[in-house]
Amino acid sequence: MEVFVCPGTLKAIVDSPCIYEAEQKAGAWCKDPLQAADKIYFMPWTPYRTDTLIEYASLEDFQNSRQTTTYKLPNRVDGTGFVVYDGAVFFNKERTRNIVKFDLRTRIKSGEAIINYANYHDTSPYRWGGKTDIDLAVDENGLWVIYATEQNNGMIVISQLNPYTLRFEATWETVYDKRAASNAFMICGVLYVVRSVYQDNESETGKNAIDYIYNTRLNRGEYVDVPFPNQYQYIAAVDYNPRDNQLYVWNNNFILRYSLEFGPPDPAQGTASYLCMVSTGTWNPKGPDLSNCTSHWVNQLAQKIRSGENAASLANELAKHTKGPVFAGDVSSSVRLMEQLVDILDAQLQELKPSEKDSAGRSYNKAIVDTVDNLLRPEALESWKHMNSSEQAHTATMLLDTLEEGAFVLADNLVEPTRVSMPTENIVLEVAVLSTEGQVQDFKFPLGIKGAGSSIQLSANTVKQNSRNGLAKLVFIIYRSLGQFLSTENATIKLGADFVGRNSTIAVNSHVISVSINKESSRVYLTDPVLFTLPHIDPDNYFNANCSFWNYSERTMMGYWSTQGCKLVDTNKTRTTCACSHLTNFAILMAHREIAYKDGVHELLLTVITWVGIVVSLVCLAICIFTFCFFRGLQSDRNTIHKNLCINLFIAEFIFLIGIDKTKYMIACPIFAGLLHFFFLAAFAWMCLEGVQLYLMLVEVFESEYSRKKYYYVAGYLFPATVVGVSAAIDYKSYGTEKACWLHVDNYFIWSFIGPVTFIILLNIIFLVITLCKMVKHSNTLKPDSSRLENIK
Repeated sequence: MEVFVCPGTLKAIVDSPCIYEAEQKAGAWCKDPLQAADKIYFMPWTPYRTDTLIEYASLEDFQNSRQTTTYKLPNRVDGTGFVVYDGAVFFNKERTRNIVKFDLRTRIKSGEAIINYANYHDTSPYRWGGKTDIDLAVDENGLWVIYATEQNNGMIVISQLNPYTLRFEATWETVYDKRAASNAFMICGVLYVVRSVYQDNESETGKNAIDYIYNTRLNRGEYVDVPFPNQYQYIAAVDYNPRDNQLYVWNNNFILRYSLEFGPPDPAQGTASYLCMVSTGTWNPKGPDLSNCTSHWVNQLAQKIRSGENAASLANELAKHTKGPVFAGDVSSSVRLMEQLVDILDAQLQELKPSEKDSAGRSYNKAIVDTVDNLLRPEALESWKHMNSSEQAHTATMLLDTLEEGAFVLADNLVEPTRVSMPTENIVLEVAVLSTEGQVQDFKFPLGIKGAGSSIQLSANTVKQNSRNGLAKLVFIIYRSLGQFLSTENATIKLGADFVGRNSTIAVNSHVISVSINKESSRVYLTDPVLFTLPHIDPDNYFNANCSFWNYSERTMMGYWSTQGCKLVDTNKTRTTCACSHLTNFAILMAHREIAYKDGVHELLLTVITWVGIVVSLVCLAICIFTFCFFRGLQSDRNTIHKNLCINLFIAEFIFLIGIDKTKYMIACPIFAGLLHFFFLAAFAWMCLEGVQLYLMLVEVFESEYSRKKYYYVAGYLFPATVVGVSAAIDYKSYGTEKACWLHVDNYFIWSFIGPVTFIILLNIIFLVITLCKMVKHSNTLKPDSSRLENIK
């Protein structure tokens, strides 16, 4: 995964005067490309005694030997191949084939990796020796290890090492003898092998040059001839820094820094690949994979950034380039260029007058907003899809972070409290600097209709509590199509049982909306929750809305969707409202269910079967109701129970037939759901009374002379009415779902039906067991009253 923009193919190395003369003949020095740009890390190497890393705050301090701090390493170091990358030093542990990671912030060892089969401790060092068997390097693609193995006959092997997990992600074998190389370094995933000549040795032939390269992207090596300055003959270390594109060299006591020249880029460079479909024997119909291709203007802009040109002008140039066709590599490279431009802008604004800072900040952010708008237009979205999901998420996360950082640079340099709005078709950015002295009102974003239905509101109390020096600086952003590239793979969301299955997937079904106060996001926890409403991009076949935020690491620019601190306030088919106790990038995640049969035949068959079955049931129930109501000889307590049971089943099935699918009616649907809840519970209540009546008929010696109908009516209708009433009072919004006019099943509300029904069934089973026991006992001890038994049967 690229962290910096590749500057192109190395064409020349520019000699430079000595920066510093060290006491030791061998050692290494470098900078951390991902952290503070000025700090220098220095490690003189002495066999069996090297265990200290020295830090200098700047090059000037380094030249004047003014140390900032020293780090005592947990192990001694073999060779000069150490590097510092993202706040940690990586080195080869003495007498082992292990790579140790030592965190410079915590001063503890945070990991150790073993390079299987690697030669070590002067088995296959560089030509000068020094136990340089295992060399580490960094470039635009991350962290690398250069070594040799016996399996590859002592030839150079390259492995890419994940600096955070310490896992080896890929390995390449070359045909260059490790012991014949004087040193090596990486640029843009390409290995460059240095071959030096000892001028005081008459047997030496050849010249000082890079004479071999290996391209890990193309899996191809070749011999070349690029002159390499070697005025001091004894090259102990060569380290490349992808931030400033320079080589940091230790050459026979002398500390040097070489500038590099890169050749003119091609109109488009990189590797396009086609996938052969084995099953059909044809090329992938989606076309070639262009995720590794970039246009020529990317490298041109990168060179201008390194030369320190005006950030606002370069941002405008970037916006112009991205208006045209872009490759997938252009998209990711543009975001990385934006990240570098923010740092340049911040530094350049410090040299301007306040009024000039305001103007320059606005100009820069307008150009960046236009660039993002270009990268999110429909034509460019196709290029995003040429990346793999990990690269998509990394690029999208970096875009979120970079745009927010640039907006706060503007907020810090606005002349007076104001609101600056920059709406485009695919993104809306608003920067607000508010005075919190005196009365403060609730703050809503965006103004007018610019948000296309998306909005977010901060309470006056939140704005005031998070102000600094009487000012609150806020940044709001709406991304209309970025959410699809923020992976839902590890999302921590809740799904109802209805949506768990092979036909269901999780998707971002809304815009992404971002809000931050004073350069803080998820680190700001609010006493008054932030409220936001987001429309659903696709209202069909999406269910179970989850209020989520993108929880990402600023170190890795990778993240996942989480619901922590967020709760659902209201949702319907077209939009969702949420409340969260922190600020960050929000979106709505929903379960997406694919239609299994697009022709609708199976759905039609199920509908017909349901209608026919219910209609037949209704006819039979109507006949039963008529019989129980109009035949006077059947009037009794028991038949009253039968009659009410049939009436409730008839009404429940009729409502089910006409109202279960009326989900589009926002008022009628919950009413249908409530009525179904009541009448189905009433039917089960009368079933329970059936068991009670059967039990009483058996245990009473003489039939009762008075009727129990009034008690049955109270029990048969008061019980379900109480359950429904209490349920509606607790959560009336759980009547009616996006799928059917019934009870919600994803928040335990369904138990207001399942619980009473389960209780009734258990009660009936108890009555049945007692009744059977009584009948068996009476049949064995007494001559049964045949008329009574016949009546019970």
